[in-house]
Amino acid sequence: MTRDPREPAWLTGLTAQFSALHALQSNRGLFHRAPLGRVLQDLPADRPFKIEELMLQRGVCYAWTPECLAACRTAAATLGDEREVHWTSELLPNHRYGFFWLPGLLEVPNRPPGVAVHALAWGVAPGVNVKGVAGTVDTLVMSFIEGHIDRPPYVPTLCWAWPRPLSIASVTSELRRQIITPGDATNLDAVHAVARFFLAACLWLHQRVAVAAAHPIERHLRKRLVREHRLDAPPLVHVVELRRPERPDAPDDAPHDVAWSCRWMVGGHWHRYHTAAGLQRKWIWPYLKGPSDKPFRAPGLTVYQVDR
Repeated sequence: MTRDPREPAWLTGLTAQFSALHALQSNRGLFHRAPLGRVLQDLPADRPFKIEELMLQRGVCYAWTPECLAACRTAAATLGDEREVHWTSELLPNHRYGFFWLPGLLEVPNRPPGVAVHALAWGVAPGVNVKGVAGTVDTLVMSFIEGHIDRPPYVPTLCWAWPRPLSIASVTSELRRQIITPGDATNLDAVHAVARFFLAACLWLHQRVAVAAAHPIERHLRKRLVREHRLDAPPLVHVVELRRPERPDAPDDAPHDVAWSCRWMVGGHWHRYHTAAGLQRKWIWPYLKGPSDKPFRAPGLTVYQVDR
């Protein structure tokens, strides 16, 4: 099955989100495929699955355009000291769960041949016990949605946790201490790259450089998704694109003063206007226009050439 090139990117992202949800629900026992989640403690056996399920069920889909995604990747490389950079609830978009659709354009190291990270599902788990942190804290849970480079299906693969007090450097250091298999080390490089991108993406959504505009979903599609996946509320889609350059508002027809910088000669011309008697024509002789205290600007010399 290949993607229809005529299909809007936001629709592909929304379809991928619920395709990943179906894959997760069909393979509940495979959640523990990601040992990097061991940073969480004292969780019931099924809670990690339920968190990831909610991320895909209730996450607001953010469909990133290729231009905006490429610019955000560049910005991610300029983040500050990783010992200081961490996520906060104010930094995240105004939703508890989200789904960043990044159609195979996010460069993530050490993924299997022919496989790309097409999306990131994320959500906040409140009141979690975390190793090395006193009490309970809010924890950001993130899941890679991967698939073939240019076609579905899209499935959740690596799921990991990022407690709020920990910076990028701290969480990667903690995860590094938990490495057991060579696959853990490979996944750690991917987690590090995605953590930097995710923070940069959230920062952009709070700035004027990017615009996340809500996109309407056709009514029949919206109702079908709610029915098939037993959603509590209709899904939402935002298209993230670079903001267009701002231009001054077009002047209205009301009279207003203009600060002219010179005087100039208006050439003779016909003035045409309509009256009750029909179309009238009046010749307007050349005249001088502009403030009397400004210098005169002579018209340029016009040369006409007849080329036969």
